[in-house]
Amino acid sequence: MKKFTIFLTALLISSISAYSQEPTGKTWNFKVEPYLMAPFMKGPVGIANLPNVELDASAADIFGNLKGAFMLYTEANNGQWAIAADFVYMKLQQDIQPGNLVTGGEVTFNETIFALEGYYRFLPWLEAGLGGRVVSMGGDMTVTRTELGPNDDPITSQASIKKSWFDPVLLVRATLPDSDKWIGEFKADFGGFGIGSDMTYQLQAYGGYRFSRLFQASVGYRILGIDYESGTGTDRFLYNVTTSGPVLRLGFNF
Repeated sequence: MKKFTIFLTALLISSISAYSQEPTGKTWNFKVEPYLMAPFMKGPVGIANLPNVELDASAADIFGNLKGAFMLYTEANNGQWAIAADFVYMKLQQDIQPGNLVTGGEVTFNETIFALEGYYRFLPWLEAGLGGRVVSMGGDMTVTRTELGPNDDPITSQASIKKSWFDPVLLVRATLPDSDKWIGEFKADFGGFGIGSDMTYQLQAYGGYRFSRLFQASVGYRILGIDYESGTGTDRFLYNVTTSGPVLRLGFNF
């Protein structure tokens, strides 16, 4: 995984470097964009020998699920080529819904994602490219089982695990062209292909306003789906979860 990540990073950087040396006459612009997402979580998770449980965050719990976060997007763009990096750290906590094997419990995930993206503009409003995401996830789960112990007390079990993997992705991005003030953007990617996760996808849509040459702000919605499963026994980890929610972005242009 590490070698593949290094290869992809070198490929993207060398492509941008090679193009920047051509006499295009285009200057590079840079954007730094901290942002915040209020997440929903939905899907099955499984850790070690504990039974699989279903996460289903309600709208009323939207801010309660987020226990900590840091998110930052950066981009260099010369109008034809673009290279971007996206860093996400989220600590998410969700109560477990009762099911056939469990009566309740709690699951906590520390999720760190670093994405590197490279784009080429084919049309004034359309770009496509390649990228990759490194995902590192630590999970802690406590479940109360439906079965009873020797003293007819509910059985409570705990397990923890940490996994890291790399997902290559295909990228497409559509933007609102030729606008000095208004911002409109739609991004989509798809990947995994069994190299890391079985499948991963992401959809993002934003609209905003550029208040000055330096500062802009936008709001939107983001959906990130990850279908990952590996290991057996105490090393087993299943994460087939869609994380989605509204996003607020503050951008600084240089």
